Amino acid sequence: MAATDGVVVSAGMRHTCAVKPSGHVACWGANDNHQVGRNTMNSNAGTIVGVKTPRTVPGTGPQGTEAMSVRAGGYHSCMRDRENRVYCWGGNETRAVGAESGETVLDLHPVAGDPRFDELAAGRAFTCGRTTDAVLCWGANLRGTITTRDTLRHPAPTTVLSGTSLRDLGAGRYHACVVDQEGAIRCWGNGEDGQLGNGARQDAKQPVTVKADFAARQVTGGVKHSCALSESGRAYGWGNNEQGQLGNGSTSPSATPVEVSGDHRFVALDAGYNSTCGVTEQGELYCWGANDTGQLGDGSTEGANTPVAVRPPYGG
Repeated sequence: MAATDGVVVSAGMRHTCAVKPSGHVACWGANDNHQVGRNTMNSNAGTIVGVKTPRTVPGTGPQGTEAMSVRAGGYHSCMRDRENRVYCWGGNETRAVGAESGETVLDLHPVAGDPRFDELAAGRAFTCGRTTDAVLCWGANLRGTITTRDTLRHPAPTTVLSGTSLRDLGAGRYHACVVDQEGAIRCWGNGEDGQLGNGARQDAKQPVTVKADFAARQVTGGVKHSCALSESGRAYGWGNNEQGQLGNGSTSPSATPVEVSGDHRFVALDAGYNSTCGVTEQGELYCWGANDTGQLGDGSTEGANTPVAVRPPYGG
């Protein structure tokens, strides 16, 4: 979820990270690429085990590097410090950590070139950072995520978009989107399911404009779908909808934004694998989409193509 100074909780593909008030980062979940930031090798079995409870990432906090926000990606994690510097750790075969070597990174690693970003977004094999007027990405250029015409791995941030005042950034598995100060949304990368929102179902190696009839203030990406929050607090989705993750009462895909059903006014959205969740102005949680593992939080495992209320208490 997003706070005024950054993302305080971020769910990746199989792991989650959070920023504590102290500036420490804690992560838990799968750790096969050390994306949790701590070596959990089982010396007896010779295998890496998952982390079932939050553990502090070494080097973070007042005695090290204080975090402002964190993003969990596919096999890596990245954080932004109080000076907007970026540090990453975990799997780096795709160079999503921002290190020249393709070896797994166990410790906090400054991204190549020491860039400063106001916001981060992490996909499965890439990472992006936003300044006030530019987006730069690094990692594997799969399906056009780095927007260059090659299929190489880029350890150093590469400019995707510049010269436009920007306000929000989001990433899906192999695509990313950004909102400008006028509320227009631009997306790039994998688009075969319509997740770029421009009416087409094909990849884009340059940012394309989402065909939206609303001004957006936030954007988020799932595996094959995207969602945005309008200035008025209405939620919209586009792309794959097999599990009802667009929330419009159907399971039909859409290559342009469709409005989420109901009269809810949201203040924040977050897209998961095949589901989406939002926080309302009243602080209530609603989710929609796939629910095979109970990810909608309504006490069932039945999917929903319209928002369903998450059962309180949210903290357990």
